[in-house]
This record gives sequence, C-alpha cells and structure tokens, in this order.
Amino acid sequence: MKCANCGAELKVGCVYCSVCGKEAQIVPDYNELDDEYLKSLLEDETDIPLPQVQGNPRGKKVASDEKKSGKKTSEKKKNRNSLLVALILLAVLILLSISVVILIRNNQMHSFTYQYEKAVSYADQHNYTKAIQYLERALELEPGNTDAQYELAKIYCEREDYKSAEILLLQTISVDPSNEEAYQLLIELYETQKKYDAISSLFESVTNDSIKKLFTDYVLDKPSFEPQGGDYEEALEISISAPNGTTIYYTMDGSDPTEHGVPYTSPISLEEEGSYTIKATACDERGIYSEVEKEKYVIEYKAPKMATVTPTAGTYTEAISITVHVPDGAKAYYTWDGTTPTTESDLYTEPLELPEGNNILAILVVSEQGLSSPIAKYNYIYQP
Repeated sequence: MKCANCGAELKVGCVYCSVCGKEAQIVPDYNELDDEYLKSLLEDETDIPLPQVQGNPRGKKVASDEKKSGKKTSEKKKNRNSLLVALILLAVLILLSISVVILIRNNQMHSFTYQYEKAVSYADQHNYTKAIQYLERALELEPGNTDAQYELAKIYCEREDYKSAEILLLQTISVDPSNEEAYQLLIELYETQKKYDAISSLFESVTNDSIKKLFTDYVLDKPSFEPQGGDYEEALEISISAPNGTTIYYTMDGSDPTEHGVPYTSPISLEEEGSYTIKATACDERGIYSEVEKEKYVIEYKAPKMATVTPTAGTYTEAISITVHVPDGAKAYYTWDGTTPTTESDLYTEPLELPEGNNILAILVVSEQGLSSPIAKYNYIYQP
C-alpha cells in the first residue's frame, strides 16, 4: 500500500508514513487501465474501448474483443427495448380490451332489450332460473313492461307458481285490457286450478268483444223466463229454461242465486197480488255458472167487469134462453126479482130460461181472487 500524501510505500502495520510523517491513508493499489476496463464491462449503456498499451503485442487482440463485446451489448439493448415496447403495447391492448368489456357489460346491464332477449333465450332452453334473473332485471329497467311481465308469468306457470303468475297477469291486463295472450294464459291458469268462478268473474270485467271470444268454452247462456216480466192482472206460472246439461238455481228474495239459489224443478206460481223479482242462473257439471238473469213481475188484480148477456134485455113473446158471459175463472150469481145478488144467491152454470112476466135479472160476477164486479141489471118482459 502507498501513502496518499507522498506516494511512498507503507510498511505493514504502520499508522504514519515513515517518509512524510502524515497519517497513513490506505490507497488501493490498482492500475488505472484495469479500472477503465472494468467500467466498460459493468456499464451496459457505455461502449468504452480498452486503452492501447504501446509495445504490447496483445493490445490488438484486446481492442478486437472489446469491439465484439460492445456490439453484443448493443444488440442485447435493442432486443430488450423491443421486448419492452411489445410488453407495453400488450398491456395497453389488455387495458383497452378490459375497458371495452366493462363498457359493453355496463351497457348490457342498462339495456332492457338485452336483458329481455337473454331471458327469452334462457327460457327457450328451459333454464328458468337464469331467465327469471334477466326478466327481473328487465323489469327493474322498465317497471310494468307488459311483455316482460307476460314472459315471467309463463315461467311461473311452468314452475307451478300460480299465485305469482296470476298477480303478473292481472297487472298486465289492467294496463293493457286488449292483451289476448295475457287473458288466454290467465284463463288456462284458472282452468288448471279448477277456479271456474274466477273465470266467470274475469269474464264479467271484459268489455272488449275480441277478448270475450276467448271465454266461449267457459260462458253459459243465461236462463230465460216465460212469460217475461211485466204487469199482470192475473195469477201466473213462471217457467225457466236453460241449456241442456245444466242445473237452474233461482231466488225470489233479491239475493244472488249463485250463492243462495234453490234448484228449479217446476214452474213457479205467483197467485197473490204483489211485486216479485226472480233471479236465476245456470250451472254446468264443471261448476261454471252463467250470468244471472232476472225478471220482475207485478200482479195487481182488478175487479171483473160487469156481466153481459145474450140476448139483450127487452120484451119477448116467445120463450128464450139467456146466456150470461162470465170471465174465465170467475163465477156469476143472479136474482130475478131485482134484489142485489151475493155469493149466497143462485150460481149461474148454464143458460137461464126466461120466466113469464116483468123480470129484473141482476148479476154479480166474482173473480177467483174474490173481487166483485158492479151489479148488472137487465129488464126482460115475457108475454106469451
């Protein structure tokens, strides 16, 4: 080792230089040429040729080796740079691809059409779990969309979740009363559950003629009455008819015959005065009821008219028979002496023989309801 101040050789173990007396500072004993050579090997980005040593026959070889080493280093650097550029481009492409995928997924998540079409596709494959997920998302995007509700209702029917399907279908037809597909599916749903009363109630709410045609197999003709309702002055017998294979139920107290009716087996007699309202419905073997038909009857009896006779009153010289015209169901009572007849007087049953002399024929007509006519009097004179 040499002294850093004067360059004299230091003895091993000496702390001070024996020549200049300075504190010994250890300076590595190395060749400057060797240092430059090492630097050229360690630094990839610097091509430093080895210095030439005059008189050294090996110098040419060292320079040649250094040139070759620099060339290889440059090629490695270029290769690394190319690789780095390729990696950067690949990373950019990956980032762009991820961004595009995220953008597409975001658009799909907010697209009703995409969600609906995916749902239909899964439903066609009978993958109802996935189909329901997409339809529920579609309905989040467009609440109340009747197409999505109908498709979801179909899936619920397939899975026998009839309650959920019914709710969706009722919502659909409330928004779109002309939706034949929704009505048809709802009718089939009720048919499956044998809920024929629900079919009848649904039919009653329909006003669209084309929709009403969907109920053809579930709607019975209403019963008919004979005679029809109206005001009458006589007792009646009401007949009710309905399509074959049905049972007729009726009420006379104003209540619903579907719930409180009694079976109709024979004509209904209306004999007393008053107002009557008869309601009737027909029911088939499936338990389907027709619409309720009703008729109102008002019976108000009137006193019979005064009796008429043939031949008319007058003077006769020959014997005659007098016919009294009595209304159907009524009775006639008479006297010949002009006194007022009562129900205790003689009952007219056949033509009367005119007695001789001056006679006053008095006639009382009494209806089968007990109402009396005015007294009719006719003066007959028979002089043979």
